Amino acid sequence: YGEVSEAIIMSAVERLFPRHILQDGDFLPFSAKGFTQLILAPEAALMLIAEDRAVTLAEARQVALSSSMYGYFRFP
Repeated sequence: YGEVSEAIIMSAVERLFPRHILQDGDFLPFSAKGFTQLILAPEAALMLIAEDRAVTLAEARQVALSSSMYGYFRFP
């Protein structure tokens, strides 16, 4: 669930919520893209981790944090 997964999730979100639906003013202080990258995509990744591993969202967050360094070096 690193950069490649983020790109896939971002692509899916952009297809589900085209630019004309997600307006910049709707997510202040974030732009629509910032909200998608900083809030929506990471939360979607946590939900996918939780589902894949049959764990809670809190446990999924711990999995994401503990595996981030591995992903950084494994998938540069």
